Amino acid sequence: PGEGATEEASAPYNIEGLDRDPERAPLPAYNEQVNARIRVRITVNPQGRIVKRIPLIKGSPKLEAAVMDALQRWKFNALPPGAPQENQTGTITFTFRLE
Repeated sequence: PGEGATEEASAPYNIEGLDRDPERAPLPAYNEQVNARIRVRITVNPQGRIVKRIPLIKGSPKLEAAVMDALQRWKFNALPPGAPQENQTGTITFTFRLE
């Protein structure tokens, strides 16, 4: 994933409000060409697993299902031993573009 102002340089997803890095982040498997954004509020446990997913900006049911399925396989870094071992919440926005 990249960062940039142009659509070609930007990442396929953006994570906000969560100070954790994804260790495994498979992209949604979706074969249809669309322009869409799907935003999901996630809760990550101290071990780095997503334990709750709530869609905030929805798309087609198939696209939304692909995003939710992909998020089931995501894993973030675990919290260090000295940090409070609490769930953390953030949002992920997936951007789909016609190519």
